[in-house]
Amino acid sequence: PNDGNAYLLKAQADVAKNIQTRLTYQRVSDGFTSTSALTQQGTQKYGVTTDITASQQVGISFGYDVQELIPRQVGTSETSAAFIGAQRTDTAFLKSVWTIRPDKLTLAGEYRYQAVTSPSTIATETNSGTDLLAARLDYQYTKQTRLFVAQQVATQSVPSNNYIGNQTTI
Repeated sequence: PNDGNAYLLKAQADVAKNIQTRLTYQRVSDGFTSTSALTQQGTQKYGVTTDITASQQVGISFGYDVQELIPRQVGTSETSAAFIGAQRTDTAFLKSVWTIRPDKLTLAGEYRYQAVTSPSTIATETNSGTDLLAARLDYQYTKQTRLFVAQQVATQSVPSNNYIGNQTTI
């Protein structure tokens, strides 16, 4: 019999004019079964994100979150370790979106830092420390068609079983 449980807590507050902060906490125990949480068994996640509307054209977001394995009993499945890739992953980000032409053209930029504690031996995207820079340009061609180009660059990557390199999307 599965006797696990899961919790998801969210809080949101307007801390000042044009500044909004969100807090989240999620814990999924080993015995909890759900199609959406199967790979998250034995994990907890928590973090904070702040959004600032600097003007009608500029928005800024920054945040910090942690994803970690809950200490397990001997003989427990290691499914979650395979999916999250480490005992603990800390991520911080700074993102800005500029509306160049309202309802037509936007530019977004993001910096993301990821630190990993005790990575698993299975290669995943979350089991290496890295610094990422990304940019995306969106153009609303018609009401039904949006075109974009994006570039992601790993500025630093701690060697691991996987490769995080440059990625361009059109």
